[in-house]
Amino acid sequence: MGRTSAELITAILSAPFHLPDEAPPVGRLDEVRQLDAVLQRCLAKDRRQRFDSVEAMQQELIPAIEHCPALALAVTAGDATMSNEEATTGLLPA
Repeated sequence: MGRTSAELITAILSAPFHLPDEAPPVGRLDEVRQLDAVLQRCLAKDRRQRFDSVEAMQQELIPAIEHCPALALAVTAGDATMSNEEATTGLLPA
């Protein structure tokens, strides 16, 4: 902490976000790195480095999440599961 608003905004705009590699379960580092790579592409500052469409993003993001078991369980647990329409439109039922 201890950052000013200007420092924080500058960091958000210039520093890349990465998932922490700290102590993932044995054999899971590659899975975390795969998900991190997809997220990096989603968050790329240069739009030419981002996915061309939501469908292209889904094709890489969903398998990356499914290969991170703890995250996959959190995303699909109980009523948190989204329909395909909700996932592609971003709209939740009223």
